[in-house]
Amino acid sequence: MKARANNVRFVTDETGGAELIFALTRENLPLVRKGLGELKRWLEKGKTLDVDVKEHREKRSADANAYMWKLLEKMSEKLPESKDELYDKMLIGGVFGFVGLLHYAFGAAAVIHNPGV
Repeated sequence: MKARANNVRFVTDETGGAELIFALTRENLPLVRKGLGELKRWLEKGKTLDVDVKEHREKRSADANAYMWKLLEKMSEKLPESKDELYDKMLIGGVFGFVGLLHYAFGAAAVIHNPGV
């Protein structure tokens, strides 16, 4: 189950036990209510849950994703790598890797801004 929270509290008791309490955003409530029964069943069976908390990031839109692949396709026409190989290089180098690939394929003008790329 995944959920989005906008507040957190840490509560301890006299025995040294602790609880981490998250205030969930309203759009998550139906999903959480649906999955709560399954979580309770696991715990009743003596199972332990893994909890992974990280900062929320919006996913890339379909338009942004399509534009990225179009750029990679155009770059692969200028470079000896396929668009998939360029994508792998971008993942390794992050944003700076992508900017470096743009510069390598199209020159400095593309890095500054060139909507015609």
